[in-house]
Amino acid sequence: HVVTEEEIKATAAEAEKHAFIQANMDEYMKLYFPEQNLRSTSTTVEICDNGGFEQDFLHYLGFRSQFTSGSTTCNPIWQGAPSVFTQIPMPSFREFEIMTPGIEPLTGIQRVKFGSKSLKINDLYNHSNVGSLCNGNNGINKVKKEFMVTKENREFTVWYSIGLENPNNNPHVNQQPFFSIKCDLAPYTNLCFDAAILDCDSIYNEPGCSAPELIDVLDWTCHRIKIPESQVGNIATLEISMADCGQGGHNGYAYIDGICEGPNCAGSALGSALLSEQSPMVNGIGIDYVSCNGDKARVCGSYTDPTLCGIWQLDSIVAPGFPIYNVTIDTINKKFCFEINKFDLGTGSSAEIFVAAYFKKNGGGYLPVVFSNSINLYLNLFKQKYNVEFSVTSCFDNKTTPNISDDYYFVELKMNPAANADWDISRRLINPYPGESGITHLANGTFTTNLILGPFLIQEGTWEMTVTIGECTYTYVIDPPPYCSGCTNLSGIKINNVTCIPGPPDQWTFNISIPNNASGNIGGTYIVEKLGIPIATGTYGGPPITMPNILLDQSCVEYKIKDFVNFECFIDITVCPPVPCSDKDCDLDVQYKVKCISDSPTSPYVIELNIDNNGSGTACYASPNTNSGGGISVSNGGQVGPFSANNTTIVVYNCPGGGCSCEKPTCFKVINVTRPDCAKGHFNLGNSSPPILKPVVPIHFEAVTIVPNPINNNELIILSKLGQTYIKVFTLDGKILHDATFTHQKYTWDMSSQSSGVYILQYFDENHNIQSVKFVKH
Repeated sequence: HVVTEEEIKATAAEAEKHAFIQANMDEYMKLYFPEQNLRSTSTTVEICDNGGFEQDFLHYLGFRSQFTSGSTTCNPIWQGAPSVFTQIPMPSFREFEIMTPGIEPLTGIQRVKFGSKSLKINDLYNHSNVGSLCNGNNGINKVKKEFMVTKENREFTVWYSIGLENPNNNPHVNQQPFFSIKCDLAPYTNLCFDAAILDCDSIYNEPGCSAPELIDVLDWTCHRIKIPESQVGNIATLEISMADCGQGGHNGYAYIDGICEGPNCAGSALGSALLSEQSPMVNGIGIDYVSCNGDKARVCGSYTDPTLCGIWQLDSIVAPGFPIYNVTIDTINKKFCFEINKFDLGTGSSAEIFVAAYFKKNGGGYLPVVFSNSINLYLNLFKQKYNVEFSVTSCFDNKTTPNISDDYYFVELKMNPAANADWDISRRLINPYPGESGITHLANGTFTTNLILGPFLIQEGTWEMTVTIGECTYTYVIDPPPYCSGCTNLSGIKINNVTCIPGPPDQWTFNISIPNNASGNIGGTYIVEKLGIPIATGTYGGPPITMPNILLDQSCVEYKIKDFVNFECFIDITVCPPVPCSDKDCDLDVQYKVKCISDSPTSPYVIELNIDNNGSGTACYASPNTNSGGGISVSNGGQVGPFSANNTTIVVYNCPGGGCSCEKPTCFKVINVTRPDCAKGHFNLGNSSPPILKPVVPIHFEAVTIVPNPINNNELIILSKLGQTYIKVFTLDGKILHDATFTHQKYTWDMSSQSSGVYILQYFDENHNIQSVKFVKH
C-alpha cells in the first residue's frame, strides 16, 4: 500500500486530536460524556459481574490509539513514543460492538461462546474512515475493567477468539497485528502474541477488498488470570487489547466472552492443562506427598492438545515462581508429572502452584503459553516413605582393661518398610586407612525388621550407615560412644590420619588427639610411651600430635598414654599399619569379623575375612604359626582359625603370580585380633541368640554433622541427610565466612585461610528451622 499525502495529513490531524483529548481528559469527559465516570467500576464490582457482556458494556471502558511498532511485547509505540490511549464511548462502530449468537461468514467461528452476547474488539475493516476500507490504519483498541479482588474470584478465565491478518514478510517484524490480556495484579499470567507467532494462516476473501488475505484464525480459547492471595481486597485492572498492523496495511479483531466461565478450560483451541489436589492420586492424577525423605512431592496433571492447524504436542512445563524437577510428559495418556521440593514452598502451612504449558508443533513453532488451574500443596502432608530408627549402645570393654583397642559397641536398627520391600545395609568409615575403601556390607533382607548390627570397634571412629529400602537410600552418621576401658579422662582419644610414607623402606605414622578431660583439667598434658619410654606429649583440647615414623612391617605397635599429673590414669592402644605404599599395584582392602564357636569363657574363635584384592592374584594369610615364606590360601569371605591366643596377628597378602609361595610379599594388610569375651554372647557364631545390649545411648543425630570435630588438615567435612542443604559458616562474633547450597550427602570447604579457633555452622533442618553446630579448627 502506497501512503498518499492526504492520508499523512489525516493521520497527523488524528494524532493531534488524540493528544489534545488526552491532555484535557477531565474537561473532555465532562463536556461530551457527562453520564460516564473516569473509573469503570465502583470498588464493589467483582470480575465476574457482567463477565459475559450480557449487560452490554456495564463496568467496562473503551479506549483507542495508534501504533507503529511493539507487537512482540504488546507495548505499543507510536512514532517513537508510547502510544497514548483516548477513552471513547461504547459502542463504537468497528471498534467496540456487542455481538449476538451466530456464525461469522468469513471464518465460520461462533461469535458467542457463552450465553447470548459477546464483545467484539476491532474489525477486519478500517474504522477510522481514513484510507482504504481494507487497511487497519495503525489502529489499536483496548477494553478495561476495574474490579475488587476477592478470595473466590482472584483466579478466573477469559475466553476469546481472534482473526489476525498475517503480513509475514520481513518489513513487518514487530509490527504485526497483536492481541494481549493483562492484569496489573497478576503479571505472571499476562498474555501477549502477534500474528507471526500463530503460524496458522489461511487465505480468506474479505468482501469489498481487492485481494485475498492470509488470516490467522484462532477459535475460542481459554486464558487464565491468577492474582495472588495477598492482593485480596485490592482493586485490579483487566485490560484486553486488539491491534491492527503497525504499518497500517492489515487488520485484526477479537471476540471476548466467558469471563469467569468454563473454569476447566475444556475445549480451548490452544489446549489446556489441569491440576488436581486429590491425594492419594486417582488414575495417576493428583499429588503424591510420600517420598524417600519426606522432602518432596510428585504432582501429576492432565492436558488436552491444541485443536488448531497442524499436529501439536506438549513440549515442556514450568511452575512460575517455583523450581520443579524430574518432569515427565506422557503424550499417549495426556498426562504430565513433576517433583517439587518441600523446602522451596516457603515456611507457611501451604503453597499455591500452577503450571505454564508450552505446546510445540511437529516441524517447529510454539503457541502462546497455556496456564493450568491453581492448587495448594500442604506442608504437613509431606511424609517419609520408610521409617528408620536406630540407637547406639554404650561401650563394652571385652575384659581387657586398660586396653581400649578392642572396646566395641552395637547399633540397634528398626525398619518399617512397606510389604515386600527389599533392604540392604552397608557401612563406610569416614576416616579409613589410606588405600582402603572402609566399606563393608552388613546385612540384607525383606519385610519389616529389627536388627542388631555389630560389634564395631570404637577405635575405627565415625562411619556412615547406608540403608537402602526399595528405591530409597538413607545415610546416617554413626558416632561411637566413649571408650570404657582405661582411665575415664582419656576416653575421648581420637586416632586418625594414618599415613604411609614411601620408602624404601616404607614407614608410617598417625595422629593422636584428646579433648579436654572429664575432670576439668583443661589444657593439661598427656604422655605417649612405647615400651615404657616417652616418645611424645600432647595437650588436652590441643592440636593433634603426630607419632614418630614407624617402620612399616608385618606387625602392629602398642602404646601407653598417661595423664602427666596422675600416672595412675592411663590407657593402652594397639595400632596396625596401612598397606605398603611403595608397591603401586597394591590394591588390598580387608574387613573382618571375630566370632566365638561357643559361649564358653574358654571358647576358641574364628576370624571371618572379607578380602577385596581387585582380582590381582591369590589372597593368602599368615598367622604366628606360619613363616614369611608361605601362607594359607583363603577365599574372599573365608573363615580362618580357630584360634585360642589372647592376641592373634593375621597378615593377609597378595601374590600376583598365584599360589601362596611368594617369599617377601610387598602387598599385605596386618590385622590384630584380641581374644573376644565369648561369655557375653556378643560374638556368637551365626548370631544364634541376640546379645543383651543395654544400656543404650539415646540417639541424637542431627540432620547435618561435622566430621571429625575438631577438623583435620584444614578441611571442613559436612555430612547431611537432607535432600537440599543450605549452610553458613560464622565466626563467634557473627561474621559470615562462607555460605553454600548442596544436594549431595557430603560437602567440603577448605579453611586453610582461617585462623585456629571456634566457629559456628548454621543450617536449615527438614522443618525449616535454623540449627547451629559449633566446631573447632586447630
